[in-house]
Amino acid sequence: MPDLWPYFGFFGLLTAFGIWLFMYGVRGLANKYPSTPLSAGDGPIDDPLEEVTALPRVAQRRWARPVSQLGRRLLGQRDAARLEDRLRRSGWRYGSVGDYYGSKIATAVTFFVAGAVSGLLLGFSAPGLTIIAAALGTWGLFLPDLELQSTIRERREALYREMAWSLDRVALVMRTGEALESALHRVAGENFAWLSGGGGGLFTALLRDIAAGLSAQRHDVATLLAELRRTLPENVPELDEFLQAVQINLEKRQPIVDQLRALARTMRDRLNNRIEEVSQKAELKVVALTSGVIVPALLVVVLGAAVLGFVGTF
Repeated sequence: MPDLWPYFGFFGLLTAFGIWLFMYGVRGLANKYPSTPLSAGDGPIDDPLEEVTALPRVAQRRWARPVSQLGRRLLGQRDAARLEDRLRRSGWRYGSVGDYYGSKIATAVTFFVAGAVSGLLLGFSAPGLTIIAAALGTWGLFLPDLELQSTIRERREALYREMAWSLDRVALVMRTGEALESALHRVAGENFAWLSGGGGGLFTALLRDIAAGLSAQRHDVATLLAELRRTLPENVPELDEFLQAVQINLEKRQPIVDQLRALARTMRDRLNNRIEEVSQKAELKVVALTSGVIVPALLVVVLGAAVLGFVGTF
C-alpha cells in the first residue's frame, strides 16, 4: 500500500491555506472603511482594464480583476493614498493599488502550489511538505514589497548619480547669462541632448518637466515643483535643496549658479567617497581570501610534499 501521508499533508495544507484566506477575508470585511481620499490626477484605484503584473499575459483577461479585488479585500490597507504615493515614487512598478495587491495574491498562491507540488514529487513527508510550501507561499506574499522597495532604492541612487554630474551643466549654461528656463531647455531639450549625455534619466526628465511647466506659463511655481517632487523617491535632501533653489530663483530672481556648483561638488565628493569605501572593502575581502584560504592551501601543498619527500627518504 503506498504511503498516503504526503497526500494527506498536501490536502491538509490546502485546507489550512483556505482557512487563512477566510480569516483575512473576515478581516477585510471588518475593515471596509473608506480609504484616505486621493487627490485629483492620482489615477483611479478601480480600473476596469486593470492588469496584475504577476499574472501571465494569457490569464489577464479572465483573472486580473478578480485577483486584484481579492487582494484588496484580503490585504488592503485603509490608507490607499499612502500606498499609491509609494507606487508613484517607484515609477509605477505596479500599475495601481489593485495590481500591487493582486500581485501579492498571485505570487503567494504560485509559490505555495509550486512548493507543495515540488514536495510531493520529491517524496517529502507531511511536515516537510507543509514547511516548504508555507515558506515559499510566505515569500511569494512579501515578494512585491521587496521589489517595490528595491525599485525605489535603485531610482534614488540613479537620481543621485545623475544629479551629481548634471547640476554643473545647468550652472554652466546659466553662467553664460541664460535665464533658468532657457538653461533647462538647453540641458534637457531634445535639440541639446548632447549636453545631458543623451536622453538622460530621472533628473533630466525632471528638468524637462520643469521647463515644460514654465513654458506653459504656470505661475504657481511652488505647486508645480511639489507635484513633480511627488513622482520621485523620498530621502534625497540634495534634490529638495535644488528644488528650493529653483523656486527662489523663479520667484525672487536670486542667482543660484554658485549654489548649484557647490551642491554638485559636494555630491560628487560623496560619490567618490562611496567608491573608495567599496574599493577598500573589496581589497579587504581579497586579503581575507588570500590569508584565509589560498595561503593555507599552499602551505598544505608545499609542506605536504616536503613531508612526503622526507618520509620517502627512509
